[in-house]
Amino acid sequence: MGGSGGGSSGKSDWPDYMKTYHGQFLGEMDAFLNTAQVANPYTTVAPYNPDTDLAAMGTAVTNYGSALASFDTGYIGNAITAISADILDELNTREIPVFEAGMSAINATQSSGFVIGEATIIARASAQIAREASALHSLAAVGVLDGRGRLLQFTLEHNRMKIAAKTDQAKDKLEIDIHEVTWELDLYTYVGNMLAAIGGGRGGSSVSKPNKTASTIGGALSGAAAGAMVGSVVPGIGTTVGAVVGAVVGGVGGYMSAT
Repeated sequence: MGGSGGGSSGKSDWPDYMKTYHGQFLGEMDAFLNTAQVANPYTTVAPYNPDTDLAAMGTAVTNYGSALASFDTGYIGNAITAISADILDELNTREIPVFEAGMSAINATQSSGFVIGEATIIARASAQIAREASALHSLAAVGVLDGRGRLLQFTLEHNRMKIAAKTDQAKDKLEIDIHEVTWELDLYTYVGNMLAAIGGGRGGSSVSKPNKTASTIGGALSGAAAGAMVGSVVPGIGTTVGAVVGAVVGGVGGYMSAT
C-alpha cells in the first residue's frame, strides 16, 4: 500500500482507495450533519425543577411546627386530667372507704381524728396530683425546647436545600441554553476531524458535553432515607410526619457530603 506522496511541487497525495473512502465518509457525514442540525436535543430539554419536592419538604416542616405548637397545651393537659382522674378514683373507691370503715369500726367517725385523717388522705392525693403534673410539665418543657431546636434546624436545612436545588437548576438551565446555541457549531468539530483524518491529524477537540447535573441534589436525596429513619422516631409527632421531616434533614446531610 502506498502512503502520502508528493512531487517536486510539494503537492501531497494519497492512494485512490483512501481518497475514495474519505469522500464516502464525508458524504455520509454531511447527511448526518443535516439531520443533527434539525434535531437539536437542547431545544426541548429542561432542567430538573425542584419546586414540587421542595414544597413537600416545606409542608413537612410546617406540620412538625404545628404539632409542636399544640404539644404542651393538648397532650400534657390530657395526660394530667387522666392521671388526676385515676388518683381521685383510687381515693374515692378505696382509700376513703377503707379509712371510713376503720374509723366506724372503732366508733370514731365523730372524732377530730376522723376529720384530720380524711383531710390528710385528700391532701396526700392532691400533692400526688401536683407532683405528677409538675413532672409532666417539666418533661414537656424539655421536649418543647428540644422540638423548637429541631424545628429551627429543619427550617435552616430546608432553606439550605432550597438554595442548593435552585442554584443547580439555574446552572443547568444556563448550560442547556449554551449548548442549544452552540449545537450546530459543535457538530462541525466532527466534520473537521473527518477532513483531517486522511492526513493523520484532527481538526479540533471533541464536542463538549454537558456536565453531570444534579450532583448536589442527587447527593442530598441519597441521604434522605437515613434521615427518614431518624425522623420516624422524633418524639412528640406522628411517625409519618417525623419520617418526612427526617428525610429533609437526611437529604441535606447527603447534600453536605456531596459538596
